[in-house]
Amino acid sequence: MPDKPALPGDECTLVRWNVQNVREVYYENLPMNGQGEREECINDEDETYTLLVVLSSGQPQTYTTAVSYLPP
Repeated sequence: MPDKPALPGDECTLVRWNVQNVREVYYENLPMNGQGEREECINDEDETYTLLVVLSSGQPQTYTTAVSYLPP
């Protein structure tokens, strides 16, 4: 989940996650730890970020979150 779900252009927020008892975690297709955060900055449009979790059973589960652009 982003710390700030809506931002003016050229501002940044942290997107955080915390998952346990899983095989793998990918944030924006990059391998990650089960607990982490990434700084994301937006320009002049909404952005959507994806977390793919591979459960202990091997089943993939995808989560998305969005940061909305606040026009001036």
